[in-house]
Amino acid sequence: MRTTKFQNVLWGVAYKIGLDPAVELLDDQADALASYINEELRDQWDSADFPEWTKIQKVAVDSVTHTIPYEIAPIQVAPVTTETIGRVFNVYLIDPRTTDVPVDTPFKLRDDGIYVGLEHGPYVWVKYIAAAPQVTAKVWVADNNYAKSDLAYSAKTGECYKSKTNNNIGHDPTGTNAPPPALTTEVTQELEIVNTGSAAIDAIFDLQMLVVGGVVPLPDPPSSTAEFMVRIANEAGTLIGQATHDATGSESLATILADLVTQLQADPGLAGFTITGNAGTLTIRIQHSSNFSVFRWMYVPITPIKHWMQVTQIQAYAAAVTSTDVIRKAIQLTLTQDQVIPGATYQLTFIDLDSTEHVAQYTAQMSDNDSQIIQGLAAAVIAAAATDTFFTDIWAQAITETNLTFSSSRDISLTATVILPGSPWWAVVSFPFVLMNAVIDGAYASALKEEGQADKATGEEQGAAASVSAAAAKILAPNEDILTNQQAARSRYRIGQ
Repeated sequence: MRTTKFQNVLWGVAYKIGLDPAVELLDDQADALASYINEELRDQWDSADFPEWTKIQKVAVDSVTHTIPYEIAPIQVAPVTTETIGRVFNVYLIDPRTTDVPVDTPFKLRDDGIYVGLEHGPYVWVKYIAAAPQVTAKVWVADNNYAKSDLAYSAKTGECYKSKTNNNIGHDPTGTNAPPPALTTEVTQELEIVNTGSAAIDAIFDLQMLVVGGVVPLPDPPSSTAEFMVRIANEAGTLIGQATHDATGSESLATILADLVTQLQADPGLAGFTITGNAGTLTIRIQHSSNFSVFRWMYVPITPIKHWMQVTQIQAYAAAVTSTDVIRKAIQLTLTQDQVIPGATYQLTFIDLDSTEHVAQYTAQMSDNDSQIIQGLAAAVIAAAATDTFFTDIWAQAITETNLTFSSSRDISLTATVILPGSPWWAVVSFPFVLMNAVIDGAYASALKEEGQADKATGEEQGAAASVSAAAAKILAPNEDILTNQQAARSRYRIGQ
């Protein structure tokens, strides 16, 4: 999309009013003009089928309601970002850019989303215009705490900016900003050489049929499309045991739990493990004298929707300690929900005695919470051992939903950081160049109405409409399909002529 600086529009309205914006435009006047600009931009944004901001995106369909949400996360975009659909042109069963045959399907706008009929697969392609962008003339203030999606204006660049994260304080949108501060790490056990022995301590995990955070209730019985799965790995990260249950729609959660326990008990890779089930608390307890891990305890109500369920480590594994044995150094990482940023990369940098850096990373998905990022980091450390032998000595244990402990037989140090996707704090709000003149005329008309000059405002409104029509006429050629697909191209062949 061709863009122009917001300042060009703001100053354009000010000049029409008779003000020199570089000298005479006061803050409260600029705020009023920005509100007029926003109003006119909303009116003109989808007044014509402008191809510059029309998109075709692949979107997952809810197989129960047969709808797609108005707030969509394009599947092919990384890092994942969402945007609100403003106007829908068409819905297709396959990507219309890959075929010439008709692949559109009827749709209806409903309160819970866009209904796409019953002929779809897992995905549909929607042609749409996003909701109109909004701008502000309020200048960025260093001491303000900007929440995600808050707006700020910079007179230095003439651009309007949208905050990309919460707790955005002191980060000039026009400057080069330092990366976010390191996450909290704490040494909870220094490396020690011991002379007394101790018996081994079994690792114990409780797996509860409860979605992490309690945000999604588990129906009892679950639907016939639901699937439950558990995967167990040894210390090296190799899969040693698993169980999967496909719900029938009539089984209770207790029955499903019992079947998962039976499968795990019969798995030859889990020989020697103690595995029990508690139907009252819907909990599976797994115990063994090894540093095993539960790396997947998942409820899948319907593909591709997946939910992590609650895994609690009741007791950490400790090998038998003999004389001159080593007490491993332990470093605890803390991650809170406030530090969860979809699309951000969470990076662990371990430094060995020789100052060599060893890095493991996890990129947060759109639906991740703090516990899922913790589990993702633990899995990343296990996976890193395949290419860096340093990580074979790093044991990662999720102690709570927000704490992850790493232990090593070497005197290591750890730095944990968050790498935000793209610009760390701000994104430029793009103002469409095509609508600049129309918005200036329309915003000026609103200012005239405010002053009681309705007759003069009418002329400006007509000028705004003419500007949009002229811009649309230059873009939409008369013999081409318009975006709403309601006008066919004229045929090259004429029968009987």
